[in-house]
Amino acid sequence: MPKSTLQLLVQGMSNNDTVGGATPSHQQEMQAINAQLWGTGDNGEDALPVPLVWRQYQMTMKLCQEWKEEQFAQAIKKRREQLAEHEAQHHQA
Repeated sequence: MPKSTLQLLVQGMSNNDTVGGATPSHQQEMQAINAQLWGTGDNGEDALPVPLVWRQYQMTMKLCQEWKEEQFAQAIKKRREQLAEHEAQHHQA
């Protein structure tokens, strides 16, 4: 039975030692491409810049979190002051 050109191409790319037909050289090539696109993380920067919208989102979320923490701290302080005032009134009576 004659083999088609596609069958020959696929057989030439497959590797019997690996599952799924990915060869070690193919995996290395893909890792190199990923490193070029996304960065290695070694220098702390990504190869692709983070979109401005994402940076704005992150800043907004950070500011919201800081605001919530500040509001929570103020509420605790106010409640402690109320309790201390209540205690002081009851001890005077």
